[in-house]
Amino acid sequence: MEDEEMGALAQISEAARGIEDEYEHKAILYIGSESYDAPTITLLRGLHSLGFTICTIEKPNINSWNIGTVVPCTSIPQFDFVLSNLHWGTRWSHYDRFGLHGAPNVLVDGDDNHWGITWREKYQKYQQRYAGATQEQKDRHFATRRWIEPLGSYEPDIVFAGQNQPGHPTHYLPFGIMPEYTEMTARCERTLYFLHVMGAGPYRQDAHKMLTGHEWKSLEFIGAPARHSVRGVSVESRVIRGGQTWPEWVPQQGRTEKNIHSWHRWSVDTAYYRALAGASVLIHPGISRHQWESKRQWEAWACGCVVLMRKPPLDTSDYPLDELVPGPLLTFTNDLLWHCEMLASISSKRMEDMRQHIMNVACTYFTPVPIARYALHKIIRMKGA
Repeated sequence: MEDEEMGALAQISEAARGIEDEYEHKAILYIGSESYDAPTITLLRGLHSLGFTICTIEKPNINSWNIGTVVPCTSIPQFDFVLSNLHWGTRWSHYDRFGLHGAPNVLVDGDDNHWGITWREKYQKYQQRYAGATQEQKDRHFATRRWIEPLGSYEPDIVFAGQNQPGHPTHYLPFGIMPEYTEMTARCERTLYFLHVMGAGPYRQDAHKMLTGHEWKSLEFIGAPARHSVRGVSVESRVIRGGQTWPEWVPQQGRTEKNIHSWHRWSVDTAYYRALAGASVLIHPGISRHQWESKRQWEAWACGCVVLMRKPPLDTSDYPLDELVPGPLLTFTNDLLWHCEMLASISSKRMEDMRQHIMNVACTYFTPVPIARYALHKIIRMKGA
């Protein structure tokens, strides 16, 4: 197939085919945050699946707990690059302590907070919020408080970002589809047409008000948990919780901790996944003006939902989302209700064809291995520049 006949994601995938074999050691040194970080986890899982060893110094890390190899500080193996991510608890002092400034340094800015645009601005905000910590506090496997180290002379060679902003020298790294999203997918009949799941953020609140207050022309909404269908089309907008489960490797302390070390983010609610598996369309309005990326749409795509989403305020040109939203019908700005009405009017066959296409694109390009290959290709090109 000629390049011009291929989609952008197919071209990126073809260019990165076998890229892992160009790395001499098939190992990385991971100096990561003590906070759960979705794009970093996806990247790490992809690297692990490609045969890379994920090394952490002296202690495990929440983002690589089940796939990492802890190495002593006196015997750090050879590696291809150092990977770090933002948030709190990153051991920036390791760069001076182990002479890592000359190594290829890769940074993931997976921070989904709304403050600042660049990773430095976000770091500075954390520096204002969090104090330092004693050596004993830093060495604990489970952080008992949030802390931050001085950045020192750290300077990344390449930066990947989840909330990637136009005009900044970073590369989009999607949250992506984690393996447990697919594993939790229930097989059931899709009896619900539109689903909007409540959560934090003004855009979600606005969407809920619009959906519950709209006088539908082709469908009808009645507040959850009740719902009413017109022409076989129905809408729900509500909080969904229940049946919390954990990956078997998450330790018991992680299952009970509600904040500090972020282990609670590994949990999944079976009721939530059943709802996704029973819906045809998930409405994803984003979170706020600077926050679009989240786990929710990736969980939905993994469960076979079509996602009607607010146009991302992101630069995703490096790894375009466009092929997950074929045509303008699935992307809205301020016209959510109009898009709902249009989707409600299309034939069931067209909806099913669209759903199957999107599922194929999601599983082909937005799971850990293809995302990791994309990142490895970017890093190789950076090293050769």
